Amino acid sequence: MFLHLMNGAQKLEFLKLARQIVGADDVVVDAEKAYLSRLFREGGLSAADRSAIPHGAVADPAVFDTRRTRIAAAVEALILAWIDGEFDAAEQNIANDLFEQLGIDDIDRAEVQQAAENAVAAIDAVKKLTA
Repeated sequence: MFLHLMNGAQKLEFLKLARQIVGADDVVVDAEKAYLSRLFREGGLSAADRSAIPHGAVADPAVFDTRRTRIAAAVEALILAWIDGEFDAAEQNIANDLFEQLGIDDIDRAEVQQAAENAVAAIDAVKKLTA
């Protein structure tokens, strides 16, 4: 949803972060795969871009060097964490570390969480309407 706010290097770094989050609970469900696929398309990331990121690569949050890209990365990360209907402890740990590394304060964090929850709810509503 918000990868258009990032440059090429940030998109690739976000891909690392996305893989960390999706793989955190050792279960990858269809909802996560579908959302990742939409992100790749939105970000203009080719299959070669995606496969160039080694599994287990750890994202460097420092690449998100503006408030705009830090918030976009945080919202997208939480959407990925919640898209499967569960926000487990491993995903929470990654999210907490990300917020800290991005310098997102408690006020922004609450707004980021609300935005991600709203996005997931909207995605779920559309799925139900189109089922």
